[in-house]
Amino acid sequence: MSAGVALFDADGLDWAAAMEPENMEETRLALAGEEELVPYLESMAASFRDLPADRLASGLGDLISTVDAETLGGGFGVHAKAMS
Repeated sequence: MSAGVALFDADGLDWAAAMEPENMEETRLALAGEEELVPYLESMAASFRDLPADRLASGLGDLISTVDAETLGGGFGVHAKAMS
């Protein structure tokens, strides 16, 4: 998994190539406008806020790397939940 910055409409670029479905949905809603995007983001925030610390990584699915998942599954995830 990797991510980089690129112009959305750059010539010869498939901007969404290898993008995970969750990111595709968020991008679609962002392009549709704030009225579409905000409820989606609020719903996602609520679902993550209610996850126990040991399920944060699995809740993010394919959006994070193995290293990030291991970090969230350890003490950092517990700390992050305590701070929210």
